[in-house]
Amino acid sequence: MGLVEAAALLHARQLSAVELARACLERIEVRNGGLLSFDGAPKAINAWVRLYPEVALRHAHAADRRLASGRRAPLLCGIPLGLKDLYAVRGLPLTASSRVLEGNVASESSAVWARLRAAGMVLLGHTHTHEFGAGPTTDQVGNPWRPARSAGGSSGGSAAALATRMVPAATGTDTGGSLRFPASFCGLSTIKPTYGLVPPAGLIPVASSIDHAGPMARTVADCAALLQTMGAGAWLPRLATGPRTGLRPLAGLTVAVTDRLPDAAMQADAADG
Repeated sequence: MGLVEAAALLHARQLSAVELARACLERIEVRNGGLLSFDGAPKAINAWVRLYPEVALRHAHAADRRLASGRRAPLLCGIPLGLKDLYAVRGLPLTASSRVLEGNVASESSAVWARLRAAGMVLLGHTHTHEFGAGPTTDQVGNPWRPARSAGGSSGGSAAALATRMVPAATGTDTGGSLRFPASFCGLSTIKPTYGLVPPAGLIPVASSIDHAGPMARTVADCAALLQTMGAGAWLPRLATGPRTGLRPLAGLTVAVTDRLPDAAMQADAADG
């Protein structure tokens, strides 16, 4: 199930955060394709660099207590999450999917993870990236639709984990397409936020002046829900446009279409309107 659907069940107490976290961990065991690996393996998805089952269950128990307290809990409370292996989590390894950084442990948490954790999200693990986030593929990760093909990059681990329904929500980064490529390769939704909306503090940078931290999920509504917390209070308010609340109907919306793009044929149904 997706983020919004799971959140509704959690808040209605029809599902516990512990049940959801365990279901995700069991799904990972079935679908990820064996041992976690920096290199991947034939026919394996290998979306995850590391899993933190003990951390996940501790977070889930805390979320259940919060949801049962009678006080209003944030929408994301109890939702499992995959963090791209560029996001620091204090006390946990941070390797950018590179053996060069094996043994590196984050001393502080990234600003994004601090916000998501404060909202009660449950950390399942770190997802694979192209090494150091510096490429348009994630070669150690198989595409869930055809494992011998690319899941895209550099946020390919998050995309593969979502497309195989191992997790309802994940994060990525985008410097030159690293959210958009894997989302399109794996049939998902993502948002590259306006620069200045989501703080980059605590991310391993690729190009710090154009790095964008952003959400990835299976639906636009799920991405929007995740971005509400990731972008709560812009770190460069003069540049950023705050996240919009609610969903606007598409009825009456005018969309521009051009037939002047080189090397890109227009589909017949688009040409017909």
